[in-house]
Amino acid sequence: MKEKNEEISDILDRIFQLIDIKGYNSLRDFSINALGYDNSEKINRYKKSGTPPSIDIILDISRMFDDVSLDWLISGRGEILRASNIVQGERNAVGNNKGTITGHNVGDNSINIAAPSTGKQKIIHPDRTVEIEQSAQDDSSLVELQDAYKLALTTIENQNREITSLKDRVMDLQNKLIDKLEKDK
Repeated sequence: MKEKNEEISDILDRIFQLIDIKGYNSLRDFSINALGYDNSEKINRYKKSGTPPSIDIILDISRMFDDVSLDWLISGRGEILRASNIVQGERNAVGNNKGTITGHNVGDNSINIAAPSTGKQKIIHPDRTVEIEQSAQDDSSLVELQDAYKLALTTIENQNREITSLKDRVMDLQNKLIDKLEKDK
């Protein structure tokens, strides 16, 4: 079983590991720019005194870095960073729709994928099979497009019937005119 001072040192070591992983230059840089403290004294106090960091510091870290595993930070168990999938997207009227999927892994490896927010989505599974999924919005757009197509076809068919009817009427009138002209001779 670990002694209390060793456990405290481990928590502080993990905080320093986090500072390194997140790319901060120093405890001061991390304290001021990540946690919003005036200086690094709040964390340094625990380093000097050998007492565990307060729950306030742990909560501040948790709030600022929601991808950091609290279990790892407090006990050292598990991965440093929780697996997360953050989907963000934006739409505009022009149709340049974009979405970003960011996943974090151990060592802060991240994957950024630009994908349309709507349309066909390709899902690549770990077994390398590819699934193509169409968004619900596109399904409704497709239905609207199909309805508009059906309406246009119906309109064209009606117009063709009218044209045929008018042609028949013109032919009838021509025949009557020819008949009349022949009678008048």
